[in-house]
Amino acid sequence: MGLARTLGFVYSRYADDLTFSCSGEAVKKIGTLLKAVHGIVEAEGFKVHPDKTRVMRRSTRQEVTGLTVNEAVTVPRDLLRRYRAVLQQVERHGPDGKHFGPGKDVIRSLLGFGHFAMMVDPGSGTPLLQRAQRLAAQYAPTRSERHPTRAAFRKAAAAGQTPPGRQWNPAEQLPPAPDPVLVALARQEEKKRAAQARAATPGLSRPPNVPPSPWGTPRAAGPQAAPPAGAATAPKKRQPWYVTAMVILLAVMLTLALRPGGAVVAGAMLFVYFRWLWKR
Repeated sequence: MGLARTLGFVYSRYADDLTFSCSGEAVKKIGTLLKAVHGIVEAEGFKVHPDKTRVMRRSTRQEVTGLTVNEAVTVPRDLLRRYRAVLQQVERHGPDGKHFGPGKDVIRSLLGFGHFAMMVDPGSGTPLLQRAQRLAAQYAPTRSERHPTRAAFRKAAAAGQTPPGRQWNPAEQLPPAPDPVLVALARQEEKKRAAQARAATPGLSRPPNVPPSPWGTPRAAGPQAAPPAGAATAPKKRQPWYVTAMVILLAVMLTLALRPGGAVVAGAMLFVYFRWLWKR
């Protein structure tokens, strides 16, 4: 305020909207005022919005916080023109499909703006508010539509009807979590039944006159019968492939190294090895 008074301005503020007005010689000091205001605002930890800083001359419409302040504080003409148009449409055709502002209830929106217009300018706003009040009285909902009675609520509930969302809007209930103790008991019972079923199923037997495989019996998909007592059999273990490869390589090396007689020694060694391997 001290800066504005020093430069010849009148300072006013609404929330974060700063307004400086002047006339006469103080108009020449607008640049000095803007620079000083930016410095003060930034020193306080804030920042002036560049897109919302405007210099409004007398020849243009001077608007502050949505109101026109050229000669007197009034509601902007285009907003009043739009309000009168909606009023006339509702008076002729009813409120269905009409809207004014962001609200969904056009009657409430017209009433609210009518009170606002009367507060700013009682001379022009009072007739508009009276028209809006007549519309509100004409299209006012009945008591049962606004607040259904308790008897109507109980009657609808007894008939199995879902109450309106304003009265009751229950959330969907999730199924309860299973009891961990019951889950563990159910799993134990399932394992017991599976064990009993395996014990009751007879084992698979080998067809008659079929000799056993020298490499062991392949495991079947189904349950197998336990071997008789006293007859323990174990599958024969195959010789690793690299042992045979090393024997063959050694025989080749002997054939090349020992001349003459290397081939005979290598053949005898291979014969003994494969004979021993066959008997295993």
